[in-house]
Amino acid sequence: MEQRMKHFTSRCLGCFTWQERPDPGSAPNEPVYIPLLAPLPLHTLQRVQLPAGLPDDGRSASDRKRWWTFSHFVTHEQNYLDALHKLQYELYNPLLVDDAIVDRNVSYAIFAVHRQICRLHQFLQPLLERCVHGWDERNRSIGWLVWAIVGQPALLPLYRSFASGYPDAVGRFAQEMTRNFLFSWFVTGRLRGLGERLSFSDYFIAPVQRLPQLVLELRELSEATPASDPDRAVLERCVQRAVYLAEQLNVARERADLIQRVVGGDGRRCQFLHSELLVETGVDGRPSGTRWRLVVLLSDRLVGVDPALGDLEWAIPLQELQVDSRPTDGSVCSHDTFGYVRDFQTVTQMRELVCTFHHQQPTLGEGVFAEILDTIWSIVLPAKQTEREATSLQVRGASGERHYLKTGDAARKQEWLDWLRLARLALHPTNATAWWVGAAHLPQEAPLDRPLLVRTFRAGDGRGVWSVSGTRQAHCTTTNTHLPTFPWYPQVSGGCCYMPRTDSPAYTNELYRAWSTGKHILWVGSSRAADGDGDGSGSSRISLYTHDRTTHAVDERACFTLAHAQVTCLEHVPAGSVGDVPPDTVWIGTRRKLLIYSATLPLVGARLGQLRVKGTPNRLLYSARRLLLGTGTGRLLIFSIRPDGVWDLRTPQQLCLHGGSVEAMVSHRSLVYLAAGTRLHVFDSVAGLVVQTNRSPATTPADRQAIVLLRCTIHGLWIVRHRSSAISLYHARCFKHLLDVDVRELAGPVLANVQLSVTSLAIADDRLLWVGTNAGVVLSMQLPAHASVPIRPDLHGVACHGHLRDVSLILPMPSLRMRSAEAVDTVLDPALIDLLYGGTRNGARDFVVRMVGVQVDQIGYVDTDSEGSRCDQTPASEEEEESCEREEHEATWAPNSTLIVTGGQGYGRWYPKTTDTSGLGESTDWTREPIDEQENLILWEMRLT
Repeated sequence: MEQRMKHFTSRCLGCFTWQERPDPGSAPNEPVYIPLLAPLPLHTLQRVQLPAGLPDDGRSASDRKRWWTFSHFVTHEQNYLDALHKLQYELYNPLLVDDAIVDRNVSYAIFAVHRQICRLHQFLQPLLERCVHGWDERNRSIGWLVWAIVGQPALLPLYRSFASGYPDAVGRFAQEMTRNFLFSWFVTGRLRGLGERLSFSDYFIAPVQRLPQLVLELRELSEATPASDPDRAVLERCVQRAVYLAEQLNVARERADLIQRVVGGDGRRCQFLHSELLVETGVDGRPSGTRWRLVVLLSDRLVGVDPALGDLEWAIPLQELQVDSRPTDGSVCSHDTFGYVRDFQTVTQMRELVCTFHHQQPTLGEGVFAEILDTIWSIVLPAKQTEREATSLQVRGASGERHYLKTGDAARKQEWLDWLRLARLALHPTNATAWWVGAAHLPQEAPLDRPLLVRTFRAGDGRGVWSVSGTRQAHCTTTNTHLPTFPWYPQVSGGCCYMPRTDSPAYTNELYRAWSTGKHILWVGSSRAADGDGDGSGSSRISLYTHDRTTHAVDERACFTLAHAQVTCLEHVPAGSVGDVPPDTVWIGTRRKLLIYSATLPLVGARLGQLRVKGTPNRLLYSARRLLLGTGTGRLLIFSIRPDGVWDLRTPQQLCLHGGSVEAMVSHRSLVYLAAGTRLHVFDSVAGLVVQTNRSPATTPADRQAIVLLRCTIHGLWIVRHRSSAISLYHARCFKHLLDVDVRELAGPVLANVQLSVTSLAIADDRLLWVGTNAGVVLSMQLPAHASVPIRPDLHGVACHGHLRDVSLILPMPSLRMRSAEAVDTVLDPALIDLLYGGTRNGARDFVVRMVGVQVDQIGYVDTDSEGSRCDQTPASEEEEESCEREEHEATWAPNSTLIVTGGQGYGRWYPKTTDTSGLGESTDWTREPIDEQENLILWEMRLT
């Protein structure tokens, strides 16, 4: 019995698959979303082969074996692409042109994933050709090619989706061949015209067989490569990756079988999300009636299965699901918490004062104060759960029947609660069409594959937040009675997110330090110009939010108004004191001034410092215990920390950067890239000087525009120019052009008739590039996990929920559950640039590099990302590193997801005017529906893969 249970469990447990969330109201056999696909563009397969001359040319046996093995690999890959082409160009393309042969929904359900696999291998074919053409006596490197193939982010979801949907697709095809004579005649004639004695099944099963074949081929390649060859280590990693991919295909097929057995005819409407073998107990956890239960979370229901027989015991629709569990977060909101924190500090001081009495006072004993402190503590922080409470999970449906489940530990219970929360969020109507992905859509796409819309809110509405009445700062007014009388429709102008430095003396309050652990603090600046004069005399509002990283609850923390000031940038500075206030501050740039506040605000509400700056402070960046301020006049102010640990605000280092206004800054390891006009300067944070000045070429009109946005990933440096719709990728060291991504092409029909330009960029989870536009639309593009894997721009999505105008802020809030660091393939080898990006790179757009008194090999690319848990990813001191290690060691469970905040002006939704699917091509009839002029922030949640 135990062996059968373990076997069944091992086949069914694991993570979610990438499948589609069905519409509960749709028919079981009808896909929910059928994109209007155009025929696949013609792709000419130019077959290549290795140079002849083997095997009798005096080479070693290992060289000959490697030649033969790679030659077979090249042949198999090209034959596989040829088989994919035959089904797409001979069958599916004609069906898209003339849907009178078969219903478009049916053909889409059969061929859609196959089409995406074909597109993927068309993208990889030029890499294979370059590798074969470059093969000679001196260059026999093939590891880069194989790694570029197995490292593609779309490879696993595509093949997993195809494997799980293969039985259904074959069944649909057979059914249509039986009942539709015209379709049967068409398919038979087309296959006969290919001149091969292969059936549809012989062609269609090729993707299912490809990954197991790939594992065998890569093992042969690895074994044929000498241990001393640099390719050997790369090929061994490729083998491990290919084995993992093949195992995931088996898991996907087994989960599909499980769903079919449990759900029956509704199987194709459900997608697997999570499962675990739990103990189902009797009423109130009584041992009577205890039995094992395989609990499976599907996209629309929670089911309990007998693990021995595989029979369905109970099922609860997610819309009716009720979970009885005591909340693990505090019972008070952020703005009320600070009142208790102040009371806690006052009572603590009173207790210390009582201890100095010479004579004991019965009514003022230490026990009285200890009881008050315990009461306040229990109000702010949740009480520790008993073992039974921490592992018990009660679920019930509309019928009221309860099911008492017991998890192995408290972390597993929290994992279940998080899965249930996300699954129900995915079923919300706003997330039914939250993203448009066009031709990249998969019929079996998971409901949690795309970011989910959590809610929208208005920055600085001042409802129920901290009031500074009683303080001496008249500019910090928060209640609505102090706000300007004009309608406040602010534009979000900047923001920052950070994890409090609880090791700083600023957090000496024991209750406040405990409450701040595991929190994010979000500062958002929103501005409104006064009557459109644009002279900086308008007002700005700073809104603070607290993000609990263990529950993903976002709560208003504080809000204050800066009269006659336009906020341009904000930056969290974890190190250095300002005056006698301990470290951990936030610096705010306005049109004329630099303002400094405590990061513990509102506990410390007074403004710590104020500097008048010549020229508008455009950008602020903290790096390696230095604060860099770039102005609109091209000056760079560098503030440093004195030996006594206090910021030197009076005598900053000043540099004049050639090129013009400093519009963008981004840190990469120990370096900071600064954009001044069309020039790109490189500042060494360790040395404290500019080491490179790179000039944009004047060969194209686009390169004559100023650089306004910079972001850096392991793939390189992402650059956006003034009023441009293109995002350019450059190598981060040699500054060679790699790739151009035009958001006008990515947006497709959503913004077909809009003049687009990119207004904001952000990197979320190191795997998604988020893009904000002047039209208020947000896009996301998937990035590979490794630097040596080429990027496919068509792996993108367009958010149907967005803003009415410029998206000025995209701010990811990293998960407390950090991704395990991978030490390999974090920098793109310059020798691979032409091989990986030969089809997209434009050599005429390379930057002209000029060193500034430093040789290129002397530039220190020191990895300073030791503060992996900090949002700003800035270098840390030894004390900060020890604190982060201690916090990580003591960290509790956290959701496996991250939040992203987008800010702009207003909130609206994009949707197609018509749902007609009879025409060809992609519809351009999309419109925007303004929903709220005042909601200027959108909160998204994205599950980590």
